[in-house]
Amino acid sequence: TKESGISSAGASEGGTFEYDNNINPYYLLGIQDIYLRYNSRNNMIQQNKSYSGSMPSSIPYRFNYTYDDAGYPVQLLKNFRSYSSNTHLYTEKTVYTY
Repeated sequence: TKESGISSAGASEGGTFEYDNNINPYYLLGIQDIYLRYNSRNNMIQQNKSYSGSMPSSIPYRFNYTYDDAGYPVQLLKNFRSYSSNTHLYTEKTVYTY
């Protein structure tokens, strides 16, 4: 999947995304947000974004899921990197309970 956008002030943002073949529980629940993060039936596993104008200090770039036997995620390790230096900064852990 690919996205792009530009503001009235000329700042822009774009990116590409890769997804797995497993179940996205947020999609099944019908949860929606302004960034359209939960519109896919599958889970995002990689994100590559670029910015011009205002730039974030950290961006997520890799998503490592652990799944149960039914295909639902039980854990997510989301890696963040510095946008300016491309170095790994930290990992965020999410545990799903059903």
